[in-house]
Amino acid sequence: MTHKKVWASLSLAALAACSSPGMSPRFSSAAVPATRNLTVATAARDVRTSNRTLYISYLESNSVAVYARDVPPATRVITTGVSSPEGIFVDAKGTLYVTNTDIPIGHFTVTEYPDGASQPSVTIATTYKPLSVVVDSKGRLYVGGIANHTIVINEYAVGGTTPIKTVFPTTIVGSPFMGGLAVDQSDNLYASFFMYDHPPSHVVKFGPNLRQEKELQLAGLDNIDLNPGLGIDASGNLYVGGTANGINVYPPGSKNPVRSLSAGFSQYFAVGADGSVYDPETVFVDEFAPGATEPTAQFEDARYPVGAAIR
Repeated sequence: MTHKKVWASLSLAALAACSSPGMSPRFSSAAVPATRNLTVATAARDVRTSNRTLYISYLESNSVAVYARDVPPATRVITTGVSSPEGIFVDAKGTLYVTNTDIPIGHFTVTEYPDGASQPSVTIATTYKPLSVVVDSKGRLYVGGIANHTIVINEYAVGGTTPIKTVFPTTIVGSPFMGGLAVDQSDNLYASFFMYDHPPSHVVKFGPNLRQEKELQLAGLDNIDLNPGLGIDASGNLYVGGTANGINVYPPGSKNPVRSLSAGFSQYFAVGADGSVYDPETVFVDEFAPGATEPTAQFEDARYPVGAAIR
């Protein structure tokens, strides 16, 4: 690793193990830092930019932390309306979208926070477990999750709380896991998912408004991992997690990866327009500079981060 950021823990908020039937089985307990110190070693390259803000969701501390210029300490910690968050997204206006998975069964939510706010302005109740979320350039909101032993994706109009369209991207019924959602510059939607009992992982593409579904049949997705996260950069390169190598990168139109990021136990990672990657793992967050295959920076002691978003 060429560059390392170390978060030195000042305090931890210990949380009891959670056994809710609606929660992902990945974590049984967590401790999330209230604040961190940062030391930066000499480095050839840093993926940080002066205007980039990093958002990290912490599943069992029921919070989303906001880091100005992607460095600690957090400038804001959002807890109101947040309950075991997983996938998160920030749109061009700075609105934060959070999937909440530890609400009583049948009352899962997606909460929306205007730029700078710590109180939700919109709360969407879903009848299925939402795990990933994305918004396209027109403001259409897409929420992916699991229901009735399969994968479901809902589309919402701008400001809407009732889905205007629902699709089930697979006819397979089993033990599903919803991966990531991403949109390209033409507002095509990409979704990744897998069935524990029906490998391999899948990535499907939809036209705007969930039209023209197409299975991309990408190579290198035979290894079932706990989360095939997903992202896309401004050049149209597709980043797919849940692989044997970590995160595979596929050029536009290609079924074969051009490189793999050594990401280990990936979660709902974020991909910047320039191809930088922020990847939450079990106890840290890896940063990959554009084109890198190994982490170029690392936040250590970030206990059980799950989702990442950048603006």
